[in-house]
Amino acid sequence: MTRTLRPILTCGMAKGNTNSVRRHVGHCPTCGNTAPQRIVYSHRHGITWYDDQGRGARGGPDIYSFLCICETCDAPVFYQGVDPNEDGSAWPPLAYPAVSEFGSEVPRNVRKIYDEAVKCKSHSPMAYALLIRKALEAICDDRGIEKAAGKKSDLYHRLQVLLSRGDVPPLLAGMTDALREFGNIAAHEDPNAITVPMTWPVHELFITIIEYIYIAPARLAELRQALKLDRPLKKL
Repeated sequence: MTRTLRPILTCGMAKGNTNSVRRHVGHCPTCGNTAPQRIVYSHRHGITWYDDQGRGARGGPDIYSFLCICETCDAPVFYQGVDPNEDGSAWPPLAYPAVSEFGSEVPRNVRKIYDEAVKCKSHSPMAYALLIRKALEAICDDRGIEKAAGKKSDLYHRLQVLLSRGDVPPLLAGMTDALREFGNIAAHEDPNAITVPMTWPVHELFITIIEYIYIAPARLAELRQALKLDRPLKKL
């Protein structure tokens, strides 16, 4: 197992005493509740760390892992992070169920709305739909697409501007329109029409849009910087 050398959250317990805490209060992605979770197993192991020059070495911080059971829905929750003595964090980050967390390349307001949406996805799909629609509006705001006068002030026309400028390709334009309709149903029609299974593909589509608009360009910039490229990449 290998990891790049970067700080991640971890459990705030003394080294060599991973079984001293038997319960943890945290958010469960399965049921959407923040409640006590029972620790049923803990483990620590060493890994290979890499410096900025790509050189690997052992002897860095150990990795702490915790398997918990949500005492509300009985679902498993798994956490993993570095030695607490390294960063003094209260608890390691969530590893399972996987929840997409956007970094600083995604605008703060978009991240905030998305985080709220994820929390209610399992127990309030209608609220999730409304928040995803609001996140699309936040993307338009971030890209400088102002609300036009009259009928062209709605989200549909703002997304059309996003397409016409090339911010999203035609395929993703279809995705954004589907997400918009999803939010419209929650806002203007029977709220019971939105079900939990509907949120699953919506979640994947929204992440795809975010990755294309924000994350992929940021990763490309990082690669270009690492390769010290000062000119556009040649087409194959």
